[in-house]
Amino acid sequence: MKVQQKIDHYFLLFFLVSQQLIAIACAINYFQSQQILLVIFFITVSSAILLALAFYCVFSYYRTAQWILLLTLIAGCFFLIVTSSDQVTSIWCIASAPVIGILLGHIRGTIILATIFTSAFIYLLADYSPTIKIKYDGILILRFLFSTALLSMFSIVINKYRINDLAQHSSVSSDKKILNRQDILTALLHRQCMEERLKLSYRKYESGLGNFCVILADLDNCKAINDHFGRETGDMALKKLGHLLRKELREEDMAGRWSGNQFIVVLPNVSQTVALPIAKRILFKANQIELLSKGDRVKITLSIGVCSSGNCTGLDDLLSLVENCVYQAKQMGRNMVIAA
Repeated sequence: MKVQQKIDHYFLLFFLVSQQLIAIACAINYFQSQQILLVIFFITVSSAILLALAFYCVFSYYRTAQWILLLTLIAGCFFLIVTSSDQVTSIWCIASAPVIGILLGHIRGTIILATIFTSAFIYLLADYSPTIKIKYDGILILRFLFSTALLSMFSIVINKYRINDLAQHSSVSSDKKILNRQDILTALLHRQCMEERLKLSYRKYESGLGNFCVILADLDNCKAINDHFGRETGDMALKKLGHLLRKELREEDMAGRWSGNQFIVVLPNVSQTVALPIAKRILFKANQIELLSKGDRVKITLSIGVCSSGNCTGLDDLLSLVENCVYQAKQMGRNMVIAA
């Protein structure tokens, strides 16, 4: 997305510079032909675009520069249609259509360009109106309307496909990012990602932005399950546990695969007294999982450790404490929760 923003900014800069050069050239042309009204108009346009360039180059106010340019072009189109029947001014109006269509986007660009075209169509063909003092050549009217419609449709269609391509590219990039940080088997975050989340959580805790708790769950008898029932059954147990954690945790909680048969959960803004019931609920739900393998029912149990960031002296100490809790649960018979 940042790359696309740079491209959009370069497009804007190109339009600003090109419109500035065109406005200056038109002002010089009409000065030589002594059409003072049009000289004043194009000097005004040039001044507005110069202001937009200042916002772009000096202050980096890209959105402000864009709207100054757009409002100048839109107002200029209406002004020239009403006040001038010169071919050069009609070309300037036509050339503004792609700029408006691209910078405003698909929906807003369509509305504005359709409004300009409809207004021009009504005005140019309303010969019966007593307010019209300028007589346009019939061929010029047809060329102007046809060219404006064609360029407007072209810019809108191009912009629509551009938006669709961006959305598709963004979706693919997002999917790749998700896949890159997920464990393939369990669809949870992988260890490296969880380590980064833990460091960030601990930095927030040190800054006084909230306590957090860590739950470390170890699948009991994982090697025995793989040896007796096959690795497919062991993998299915890990998948089921991954699904359980995704289902049971809040949106702001983070769960990941810590090692081969270990899972880690980070609970932001949760005290240890609140984290304990959550760990016990995970244990209870895990006990309800049953796998069928070779006609046998395989039960799942977990050894779980719980520790709060407030009970340690650092992140390494926190992880060491929660691992010791898991070790104690193993030594005491497995299938239980131990808190530091």
